[in-house]
Amino acid sequence: MPPKPPSLGEAAQALFQQLRGGALTADELVRVSGIDPAQASAALMELELASRVTLEDGVYPASV
Repeated sequence: MPPKPPSLGEAAQALFQQLRGGALTADELVRVSGIDPAQASAALMELELASRVTLEDGVYPASV
């Protein structure tokens, strides 16, 4: 049985939901989510560490 993916914080979950509609830049994510830029940056790092997103050419497409 594969290991369970790590649970995400509230901000990371909110950003991940925004990315389900398509790839966005960090600035676009802050704008559409209303999350503070510093909190969004930490949430994006959390998503990257959890292998849920990757930064590709300046945009974050959802990986899962």
